[in-house]
Amino acid sequence: MLCIQELKLKLLAKSAICPGIITIIWSLITSTSIGIDIEDVENEMIEVVNRPGRGLSQGPSFSGVGSSKATPSAAFENQFKLNKDILRMLKWQFNYLTGTRHELYRVPLKKRTFARLKFKEVCMIMYHKLSMTLIGLEIRVGNQVKVFVNPYDYVLGEQDYYGYVIYHKNPDYQEINNMDLNKSNPENFFIIYYIRKRELESN
Repeated sequence: MLCIQELKLKLLAKSAICPGIITIIWSLITSTSIGIDIEDVENEMIEVVNRPGRGLSQGPSFSGVGSSKATPSAAFENQFKLNKDILRMLKWQFNYLTGTRHELYRVPLKKRTFARLKFKEVCMIMYHKLSMTLIGLEIRVGNQVKVFVNPYDYVLGEQDYYGYVIYHKNPDYQEINNMDLNKSNPENFFIIYYIRKRELESN
């Protein structure tokens, strides 16, 4: 049984330690119909910067820059600083809108593809190949199936699993389970090498 009030209090307490966690959880468990695309947001940011009175193409339009005393190089430098300030103000909006596109999905992980791999290796492979962030795994414990968040060194056995990924659209199950994980593939070699290197550094 889930106590809503207790959950709310725990989230509020957690947000004091990790500000913004409530927003992250809300974004992952809710669907948005905004239809935000990263390219659309980037284009809008560029448009804002290049509006009359703000962009480099419109010439200087703020105090001191348009005067006869301001040299071209000084005007350009001041406008560049202003554009950076505008982009800095819009950065949080860009990050937020990009984040709203991502949701939590439950995906199958077939044994023919992932058996004998560690959870951290599967995470690295899925992130580099598919830009998916694997955060959890359903693991059978006795007669129960439990969800473990980041079971780092867990080795996937000879059985099918379900994982939980963060992704910006409904994942393609066939694409996930038909990935080429042959170690002779240069791309896969780099991923495995990086994992092994991190293990040696941590020991």
